[in-house]
Amino acid sequence: MIKTTRRLICTTLAAALAIALVSTGVLSGKQQAWAEEAGQSPATPQQTSISKAGMGVKYTSLAYNGKTQKPSVAVKLNGKTLRNGTDYTVSYKNNKNVGTATVTVTGKGAYTGTKTATFKIVPKGTSISKLAKGKKAFTVKWKALSKTALKQATGYQVRWSTAKSMKGAKSKTVKATSSGGKKRQLTVSKLKAGKKYYVQVRTYKKVGGKTYYSSWSKAKTVTTIVEKTASTSKSKWTSSLTKQYLNYFNSAWNFYNAAIRDYKLAASLYTDRYRYGSFRDALSDLKSCRYYLVSAQRIAKKCSTIKGSGTSLQAELTSAATALEGLGYYDNMTTGNYLSYAIEMGEQMESCGKHLTQAKKLNESLS
Repeated sequence: MIKTTRRLICTTLAAALAIALVSTGVLSGKQQAWAEEAGQSPATPQQTSISKAGMGVKYTSLAYNGKTQKPSVAVKLNGKTLRNGTDYTVSYKNNKNVGTATVTVTGKGAYTGTKTATFKIVPKGTSISKLAKGKKAFTVKWKALSKTALKQATGYQVRWSTAKSMKGAKSKTVKATSSGGKKRQLTVSKLKAGKKYYVQVRTYKKVGGKTYYSSWSKAKTVTTIVEKTASTSKSKWTSSLTKQYLNYFNSAWNFYNAAIRDYKLAASLYTDRYRYGSFRDALSDLKSCRYYLVSAQRIAKKCSTIKGSGTSLQAELTSAATALEGLGYYDNMTTGNYLSYAIEMGEQMESCGKHLTQAKKLNESLS
């Protein structure tokens, strides 16, 4: 009787202990079956849903590398950091090519349910290989992608700004299949002259109506060329012949103006003697003017700068010199007949002056 009572007490205690072990997850398999044989059913542990857990992916954006990518995740629930493999398992989807990849954690052990997060796979980036300046422009070239990486890129995007921070930057895209895309270069024009520009490049790919961009390359700088203005451009009158021509022409111009002054002075004088003397001075000035005109005309025929300007200048020089032909005729002028000679001299001066003035304008257009 005593032995039977002891056996019953031991069986009851063993069954109670088995129930406690099962409820804590310690018993399994044969131990659980043994507990059932002892006349007690093990309690089912209560599981917690993982769907409301906080979940973070180590990298939210990764560059394409041709391999499946599996960034680690962190899961936290009710202030407790859960353990991968013990509290949950991890699976990935669409995690190789450019696009949006999905990572899913599934509850395990004391946890049930699922939780998902996403991360991006972006095209492999490139960098600037050459940056050349131009007149209010620049040309940028960038490095080639591998054949595999190129398949995961629709094209390239270039941006530029006068600010190092790239504030107010302008940009332009180049399709990989275009002429510029195949050459991996772009020329940007209509910029400000003499300005420093910061330039960057990146790749992009369109997937399902969404565009994915690589990170920007390191910025490089270029300063556009300042165009020479008329005031700073080099004069065409640089050869010895052209300088000699200008010396002759300017001398002819100065003597012509001296003749004009003497001629006008004669008209303001009151005595024949002084008027005659002033007309003789004007005649002497005209003879010197013609001498230098003929000399200038001779040099102009040899000067390539004047030849390149066409026949207009040479024609004006010839006409001006021709207008002063026969000045020896006025050597017969005396105090008694100077008035008739003076009238004819004035007509010749007017004709010469018209062609000489036009020749001076043409000289200035070539300088």
